[in-house]
Amino acid sequence: MAPELITAYAFGELLSARRLLQQFSDNNIAQADWTLTQAYYLSMGSVRLVSKDGYEIPICKCIQSGDGWDVPSCNPDLVDLIKMEKISLPRISDRDVQDRNKADIFTKLFTLGQSIWFIFNSLARAAGDLPLCPLEISSLAYVFCTAITYACWWNKPKDILTTSVIPDGIVVADLPEELRDRISSFDPLQDAPCHYRWQTLALPSTEAEILAIIRQRYSAIVGLVTGLAFCCIHLSAWNFEFATDAERTLWKTCSVASATIPLLSFLAVFLRSLSPKKFDSMWTIVLSVYCSIMLVYTFSRLILCFIMFTSLRRLPRGSFTSMNWALEMPHI
Repeated sequence: MAPELITAYAFGELLSARRLLQQFSDNNIAQADWTLTQAYYLSMGSVRLVSKDGYEIPICKCIQSGDGWDVPSCNPDLVDLIKMEKISLPRISDRDVQDRNKADIFTKLFTLGQSIWFIFNSLARAAGDLPLCPLEISSLAYVFCTAITYACWWNKPKDILTTSVIPDGIVVADLPEELRDRISSFDPLQDAPCHYRWQTLALPSTEAEILAIIRQRYSAIVGLVTGLAFCCIHLSAWNFEFATDAERTLWKTCSVASATIPLLSFLAVFLRSLSPKKFDSMWTIVLSVYCSIMLVYTFSRLILCFIMFTSLRRLPRGSFTSMNWALEMPHI
């Protein structure tokens, strides 16, 4: 119902993998042939280093940023241990990852081919003055979001359900006290999952902080932009011949309402930058309004999903007309 959330999540994971790979490179601890695939693999917690006395030393770790987000980063304790020549990263080749990866290039290309054909056929129907029903238009919107999500996850291994535990000869008890305390206090439930997690509500107070947060929240911005595009695609069914006037009115109203929500979110960020103190003092009211708006957004999406199927009971005659060349052209 909200594919833009998955798109934002996928984009956030892509940024996390790129950041992790860059951190490995900056600290000179990455293999020369490591790519985004290895970065994804490590950020998923697929490899665990365990010391001789049983302590886990995570390769990547969630570190809280200044604006309240937990972001995956290279474990600084691991970097210290490598520089002290106490430990070394295991060699991870593409073959090692692909052996456990459940997706293959054929599956990806097959899905991509189906999506391209559907988009091409829909555009051809629109150019030939043949109507697209609400279900087809909604499918185009989903394909749009799915294409971005698929691009972000192109190098991500799929369905790796087990963790490779690699024993190491290091003894944590022999390490310097500060480093030993950090490793021994590691909590897998809190620190290991390398995903964006919200911890506290931290609002920016300066323009520099706002710009820094925007850079850290690219995934949220991508989600808003994708959500706006997703809703605007539904507006292309504005002149569709619905079975009843009530359905037509509901479709138009819910499409406009859904498209307005991302714009209101951008507006809220802009108003916050103009008057931070006043905005913060009214936070309870702002939060209540936001929850109400999201409720409207949810119901609008549900109604659109309902109407796209009920519209199938009485479609215009042109909806049953096929493009002759499309029937003769080989496709997936």
